Amino acid sequence: MPVADLLYVGRATERKLKLWGIHTIGDLANTDEKYLSFYFKNQAGKMIDAAKGISDAIITVKRR
Repeated sequence: MPVADLLYVGRATERKLKLWGIHTIGDLANTDEKYLSFYFKNQAGKMIDAAKGISDAIITVKRR
């Protein structure tokens, strides 16, 4: 799937990632966080976690 499908990846971020050869969510998941942190600071970890399907979001289930 395209990297732009992730929550933390907007148009500008997508352009930067593509310049570095990161086109898919899989590419992003396999990228070293230290490399991306240089460019994206704290967002790098969030983007990589999202690409790996890792989230600290609280999910509630309502039962009928």
